[in-house]
Amino acid sequence: MFFNPPEPRLGLSEAEKETLERALENETDDDMARSLGISIWTVKKRWQNVYSKVEQVAPALLSAVGNADETGGASGFERRRHLLAYVRQHLEEIRPREVLRR
Repeated sequence: MFFNPPEPRLGLSEAEKETLERALENETDDDMARSLGISIWTVKKRWQNVYSKVEQVAPALLSAVGNADETGGASGFERRRHLLAYVRQHLEEIRPREVLRR
C-alpha cells in the first residue's frame, strides 16, 4: 500500500520552497543569501512572494490571535513562525510528491 500525500495548496516555486526548507533548518536570511550566492534583497523578495501566495490561499496561516501588531496583523516574526509550523506538518508544500511516496 502506498502513502498518498495531499496535494500542495500554496503553489510555491522551487526557489520559494528552498527558502522555506532552509528556514526550517534554522538558517537566517543572511545565511541563505551567503550560501545561495544571492543578495539579502532576493531572499526578502522570496519571503514576500511566499507570504503573498499564502495570503491568497490560506490567510489564517499568517495570523496569530493575541499577537497582532497595530495594523491588526501578526508581526513578521509571528507570521514566519506560524507559516513554518504549518510547513513542518505539511511537507508536501516543499517536497516533490515522489519523495513523499517512498
